[in-house]
Amino acid sequence: KAEYRQNVFGGSIGGPIKKNRTFFFGDVEANRSIQGQVSTSTVPTLYEEQNPGDFSDIGGPIVPAGQINPIGLAYFKMYPAPTKGGQVNNYVSQPNKTQYSTSTDDRIDHHFGDKDSLFVRFGYNPVSTVIPGPLPPTKVNGTIVYPSGTTYAGPSTTNATNIQANYIHIFNPNLVLELKTGFTRINIHTNPLNHGVDWASKLGIGNTYTAPDSLGLPFMWPLAGDYTSIGDGIFIPIFDVNNTFQYNGAVSYTRASHNLKLGGALIRREVNYFQDEWSPQGGFLFMPFGAYSNTMANLLAGAPWSQERGVDLAHQGLRSWEPNVYAQDDWHAKSWLTLNLGVRWETYTPIVDAHNQFANFNMQQLKVLVAGNGTSSSGGVNGDNLDFSPRLGFAANLGHETVIRGGFGYSFYPVVMQTQVENVNPPFSYVCFICFSATFPNLLTPSSDASNPVGTVSSVALDLKNGYVRQFNLFVQKQLGVNS
Repeated sequence: KAEYRQNVFGGSIGGPIKKNRTFFFGDVEANRSIQGQVSTSTVPTLYEEQNPGDFSDIGGPIVPAGQINPIGLAYFKMYPAPTKGGQVNNYVSQPNKTQYSTSTDDRIDHHFGDKDSLFVRFGYNPVSTVIPGPLPPTKVNGTIVYPSGTTYAGPSTTNATNIQANYIHIFNPNLVLELKTGFTRINIHTNPLNHGVDWASKLGIGNTYTAPDSLGLPFMWPLAGDYTSIGDGIFIPIFDVNNTFQYNGAVSYTRASHNLKLGGALIRREVNYFQDEWSPQGGFLFMPFGAYSNTMANLLAGAPWSQERGVDLAHQGLRSWEPNVYAQDDWHAKSWLTLNLGVRWETYTPIVDAHNQFANFNMQQLKVLVAGNGTSSSGGVNGDNLDFSPRLGFAANLGHETVIRGGFGYSFYPVVMQTQVENVNPPFSYVCFICFSATFPNLLTPSSDASNPVGTVSSVALDLKNGYVRQFNLFVQKQLGVNS
């Protein structure tokens, strides 16, 4: 039975600081959990574990001792002995996932007088998580290694912080001003299980990327035969410091049959991001053909079908602005008719990199556009500034217990940061999946030449438009019978 333990505890307190003027409230909650993750993997059989290279027990080939590659053998020995018989799904484990989370909220409300009030709120939520791999740790030449075998196995911390302040001033019963400001930070730091250890050098794998952020265990991927892969996750590490600044202001005015509201807002987004594209330590793919008709035999012989590798060479500092203004009127035009009228204008500036460490690929010219090198910091992507959003709604009482309601709205959505995060390109990244021109155990040399890119490139349209949604609705309500 997998282990499961969870403890949740906390408390809250609140009260007046100054009678009828200032109040406070605070709370904290902690969550501690340990949960076994039942995992089923495929590893070499017990006979194969005891006789490396001999796959005759499953009708497979025998790799002569002289053809066994020392690196392939080192990886082969990282597999544990099976926990049950059979050729597939023969290893079951229950490693523990741990997660420790704390959240706190604090707020102060203050009334300066009958016409002015302010509140300030602070929230903080640190979370620490460790996701285990399905295979147990072992030792290679006296050093502990984690075979891992899953995409995101490893430790991760996420710290979320939020600060908000709201101020309200009442000029008179018909005129009210509201000002708001807020800041949110999400700080994510995710590493593989073998982060910081140069296993490529220890094992003799050549031409790996040795930046501190990308050290770990290179990936060996038996693509066929259901064998569990060995190596660090292919899309980590991830470092993401995501800041959002918001400023809002609105004036509400009521006169006769009109309830008017005028306002505007400004949002500033900062995404400081780093995520390796695909096996930064390098990876080799093995198939049941080529030198031998067995995937694991080819691993032992050091005969991969291909290699793959993705490296980000720079940390991105993405930035954008989102200003908007709006006006709306709730108008009681008739005793039986209410109209909701509004219009909104907003713009989303092109996403730029603060240090010009960004490149776009022009699909028309078939060339890499490096930010700041004769190209804008957005990689040639232009803004979309004509985003006007009309709104119309109505409610009409037609008598005879019949009401009709309807509305129309036009809403725009910004280009998601993920579009730009994935759009790095040479000279700031190198991605090659299914590559054939290197000899095991050496990896291909990353190319940082923007004029002659090698590997995979990605593109964002230069006239990229914001997404939008148009919504319509119409409702008819009729009372049937008499209320009882």
